[in-house]
Amino acid sequence: MKNFTINVAFAIYVLCLPFLCACENTRESSGNVGDEKVRKELAAALNNLAVSASIIRETADYAAVERLVVAERLYRVSHRNEDLAKCYAEDAQIHTSWQKGGVSSFVGKSPREAVARPNVNRNNPPLVHLNGDRAFVEYPSTTTRSVDVKGKEAVLTSYMRLLYRAEKRSGEWKIIAMTSLNEWDELAPAIPGETLDVQPAELEGLRTSYRFLAYTRKLAGGEVNMDELGVDRPEDVDKFYAQEFEWLNGKLTSPTLASP
Repeated sequence: MKNFTINVAFAIYVLCLPFLCACENTRESSGNVGDEKVRKELAAALNNLAVSASIIRETADYAAVERLVVAERLYRVSHRNEDLAKCYAEDAQIHTSWQKGGVSSFVGKSPREAVARPNVNRNNPPLVHLNGDRAFVEYPSTTTRSVDVKGKEAVLTSYMRLLYRAEKRSGEWKIIAMTSLNEWDELAPAIPGETLDVQPAELEGLRTSYRFLAYTRKLAGGEVNMDELGVDRPEDVDKFYAQEFEWLNGKLTSPTLASP
């Protein structure tokens, strides 16, 4: 962040050079009040400086929001709960497959039936949509975890798109809402050569976007709502995105994310 600040300061200095030169020209020609050329140069330099400063501020906001969601994922998977909580506004709302509520329902918590095992989370670069002090972020995410399937160790891989709302409050970006959009999942034996006793009948009624997540959660004694946001129901996804962009463009003021 320090290097970024230095780079911004240097960019501002470079952008100010035309303005400073125009001021010097104005000083040297102060005896000629009617020097229209110098006045135009000064006006152009001032306009360019204002535009450039706006671009720099916007670029800094993009970088801050991107860093915010990247940090949120890293803190979550590494159980750095104090740092994780700081990523969120106090009134933030979070919606995942196992909980829906405020920050306290998410930070430091896991599904009741979850076994305490490490999981691996990998993400693609986030796509940030910025409008002033609001941002909507799409963040592709892949989570791999160890699960039990009828006494055998298995690997569950979930492909999701994490969707964030962020707001700049008192000069600092905070996440005010996050929800997960389920895309696909896979289940495989952890040890090559073993087979998993999964019967097709056990998967009936489970949605393709998070079928094995729901299946393994049920085996462990838990439940997953079959109305979560998922790409196998494109009409729900379209509705969700429409509401998020309405919020981004200032047409909605609610701090909570839409439900499918």
